[in-house]
Amino acid sequence: MRSAVIYHRKRRYLVHAQAFTTEGLLIFSAPTFTFEDNVEPDELGRAIVAALDAFRSGVRHPRTSAEWKAVLAALLALGGVKTYSTFCRSARCVSIEEESGRVVLTPTRNLGARGGFDPDLANQLFTTRDDPARLGAAVVEACRLST
Repeated sequence: MRSAVIYHRKRRYLVHAQAFTTEGLLIFSAPTFTFEDNVEPDELGRAIVAALDAFRSGVRHPRTSAEWKAVLAALLALGGVKTYSTFCRSARCVSIEEESGRVVLTPTRNLGARGGFDPDLANQLFTTRDDPARLGAAVVEACRLST
C-alpha cells in the first residue's frame, strides 16, 4: 500500500507523500506539490501519482519534540502558515491510498487542530492511477466532499 495526502486550503491544493515510520505511523514526507484552484485535472493527477510513488516505509520514527516539530514545520511551510491551528482553520483533507493500481480517496471531516481530520468512509471514491485526468478529477470531487 502507498499513501499520500491532499489538502485544499485557501484556493490551493497542497499534495504530499507519506511515509510509514518504524513504529507504524504515517507521517508527512516529500515530495510536495502546490497548485492553484484552476489546475488541470491531469496535472493534479500526475502529482498524486508522483506522491504515491515516493511512499516509503521503515522511516525513523520521530522521538523528540524537536523531531516532531520538524515534521510539522514541513507541512506548515507547504501551507504557508506558522501554526497548525491556522492551517486547520480552513483546510479540507483527503487521504489517498493506492494498491496494485487501485486508488481509494477518503474525504475527511475537519475536527480542528486538536481533533484532526476524521475519515468519512461513507463518501470514499474509487479510481485507478492509470488515467491522471480521471484521478485528478476524482481528487477534486473528494476535496469537495470533505468538510
